[in-house]
Amino acid sequence: MSAAASSNTQAPANGPEVSDLERYKVVTSQLQHLNDKILESFKLYIQLLIAITAGYVWLRTQPNAQEMLWARPVVPTLTVFVGFTTVLLIVFNLRSWWGYRHAESSLSAGSVGPPTFPRSASQELIFIGVVIVTTIGAVWYFAQ
Repeated sequence: MSAAASSNTQAPANGPEVSDLERYKVVTSQLQHLNDKILESFKLYIQLLIAITAGYVWLRTQPNAQEMLWARPVVPTLTVFVGFTTVLLIVFNLRSWWGYRHAESSLSAGSVGPPTFPRSASQELIFIGVVIVTTIGAVWYFAQ
């Protein structure tokens, strides 16, 4: 094998050589997967917050609403739990995305720059901000 060919491939301990192109394909597919997971997390948060709010409003409009006072502390707690877990999902997926983006940068020989904070995470930071603000707003509304 020539020196040029060995610099473009890597031989795993128990398998065939993997070219930089194949590694690049894996890295970019993981980047897309993680981006999709971040979007799914945010979408799920919105759906759950709407469902929690609709359930709360429905309970309050029932003729026997006084009998359902048990829901008053449960709903804000559930809302905080959903918001907190959504932020964690976004942060964990963003952290993984960040690592794969560094790998993409090194595999592309500089044509794709490494991620920079906060620019590379601006969408995720906006998602986190929206989750925090809407969770606080919902808890305030449920506490009234």
